[in-house]
Amino acid sequence: MSAEIDMAPAAGIADTSACPGPWGEPDPTFLRKTPPPAIWPREFLPAFWQGFVEAAADGASAAADYVGSALLVAAGMAIGNSHWAEPWPGWTEPSALFCALVGNPSSGKSPALDVITSILAEVEQLEAKEAEPALAAARHEAEKAAAAHETYRKKLREAARTRKEEPEAPPPLPKTPGRPRLLAHDTTVERATRLSADNPRGLILLRDELCGFFGSFDRYTSGAGSDRAFWLQAHGGRPFSADRVGTADDPPVVPHLLWGIMGGIQPDKLASALLGGSDDGLAARFLYSWPEPPPIHRPRGCADIPAAVQAFRRLRSLAWPTAPHPAPVPFTEPARQVMDRFRQAVRAREEHASGLMLGWIGKLPGMAARLALILTALRWCADPAEVTPFEEIDEAAFTAAAAWLLDYALPHAARAFGVAALPAADRDARTLAKWLVSQTPIPAFINERELRRLPIGIGPGIGDPKRLLAALESLADGGWVAPPSLGTVTTGRPRRDWRVNPAIADLRP
Repeated sequence: MSAEIDMAPAAGIADTSACPGPWGEPDPTFLRKTPPPAIWPREFLPAFWQGFVEAAADGASAAADYVGSALLVAAGMAIGNSHWAEPWPGWTEPSALFCALVGNPSSGKSPALDVITSILAEVEQLEAKEAEPALAAARHEAEKAAAAHETYRKKLREAARTRKEEPEAPPPLPKTPGRPRLLAHDTTVERATRLSADNPRGLILLRDELCGFFGSFDRYTSGAGSDRAFWLQAHGGRPFSADRVGTADDPPVVPHLLWGIMGGIQPDKLASALLGGSDDGLAARFLYSWPEPPPIHRPRGCADIPAAVQAFRRLRSLAWPTAPHPAPVPFTEPARQVMDRFRQAVRAREEHASGLMLGWIGKLPGMAARLALILTALRWCADPAEVTPFEEIDEAAFTAAAAWLLDYALPHAARAFGVAALPAADRDARTLAKWLVSQTPIPAFINERELRRLPIGIGPGIGDPKRLLAALESLADGGWVAPPSLGTVTTGRPRRDWRVNPAIADLRP
């Protein structure tokens, strides 16, 4: 709907239309859409998982990108702290990944996540059922220990009353293990720490909308940025001990805090949620998947969920010979040589990047090592003939991981950062530019106060005077508008009328 904007010169100032000055060509980049996404590379995954991802995406009416990206996160945390990639001695990387599925509400993000989380939920239930006898025995022992402590306290009080010899103290109360977990949906940092202590292999945080997750940071604490710091640490598998109020009596100690994160987010919320605030490296630790929605059609088949469950069960059964510390999985020498070349390629790209994109590119070598381990594990777990677990990461796995990052993940990160990483004034300028070209006819003048007062859905939706002025100034630099010429004030307070370049009508799609 077009808003009614007064196209006449404002009262109280000189008629600026009498001396408009020459207009140049308006800069079309204010209307530039996000670049087209890279296509999900089918051959990137081992054979079984190629077919699984395609069938699962087809059944969920979602892009294969969403299912495949969620699969990588899930497989990485099924391995967890049991094994870490070791490009060479002194450098190890866990297989934890953070992944944001970017798309509009109807793009199929949630159905795609549901496919993978259904597998994880079934694995979690099977593990809980298998652990129940041991948990029941542990609870029974804990109850006996609690009863012994209560008896001890009674005898201690009696001894103090009768001045008799104090009874011998019982052993300390045992810690009752928690139910095995693999997934968490909504958790505070304190709860996540305790879950990590009970599940040292690692966990996955699933959020249907990541915007809510980032909006909850530090909601229940007074520590500025401490929640973000926790999740930064959870990406690296570093030691962690919670010393906040509420945990001081028995602070959980986690030798290697490790979480994977996967969830969806809408494009227009990237800037305010994930990319908002200081550049502390959190955005650089996410992989982004922002595909175009697939054509609408009836599903042609279904994914083999039982086979996928069995494959994940194999991943979860990987021995942890060096617990609580991860067992290193070394690169072969050919894989190390490819890593050397990959690092050189990354360095070259860093020279032409800046801001958020520079930070993201700098994480690529570590990401490649993590992905290579995940691909190695996915290849092994889907082949029942491979009885002996993998012991090294070969050239083929690392080459596939490096190519996926450069050819697929990097363009998608650029697509995500392209708008969200812009300064606020430039984002607002794009919003105002899109509104301007939607008007019929193109107004000759726009007034700052009138623009701010237009209701959302009719106006550009920029109500803050400073933000609107910054957006107008940005458009003026691009030849879209010209700033007010106050001329000679005749009566009243001068209005802020900006002339509009009529040539912007030619930029309409």
